[in-house]
Amino acid sequence: MTSIVVCIKQVPATTAEKRYTADLRLDRASAESVINPLDEYAIEQALKLAESGALDKVTYLSMGPEQAARRSAARWPWAATRRTW
Repeated sequence: MTSIVVCIKQVPATTAEKRYTADLRLDRASAESVINPLDEYAIEQALKLAESGALDKVTYLSMGPEQAARRSAARWPWAATRRTW
């Protein structure tokens, strides 16, 4: 069985208005979040490989809010599994 693991991360949207806290950190709660576009590309490529028969299983990992994993599951429900920490 051939499988691949794709790591994904939720990041602030590049077009979102960004606010900063008093200590000059990005206020992530106020910014719109998206899955990193390069991570989306990696998932798409892995799924293409699976569709071609080169892979049996695609797993994606998210080390962030559950929201990123939910967005991935909504967009790619046919991906085999997901893990969130």
